[in-house]
Amino acid sequence: MSEATFIKLFIAVWLCAMAYALSALKLALRVRHLKRQGLAAEAPEVFHPFDGVRGIFWLVTGRYDELNDPIVTRWAGVARVLFILVFPMVLILFAIAGSQMGHWSQPT
Repeated sequence: MSEATFIKLFIAVWLCAMAYALSALKLALRVRHLKRQGLAAEAPEVFHPFDGVRGIFWLVTGRYDELNDPIVTRWAGVARVLFILVFPMVLILFAIAGSQMGHWSQPT
């Protein structure tokens, strides 16, 4: 793969990852708001480092729908689709970058 093609692929993956990150941020902010109101006590605190993995589990399994909040349901749906698309793309990008080491032109 040429360096120019890799850069185009990297930009596409980066844009998709940013779309996921922004949707997950909107979801996390809404869940934090609901937790402060006492409506989502069992939901993970996504901004807490140890609850991040539990937040991804809740996202992938669809447990955010149990909170019965239309905003959370909408952003969880968007984030779930983007996570399922972006996660393999990032892994593939790392695999391509690892396999191309030393094949691209070196800066002079």
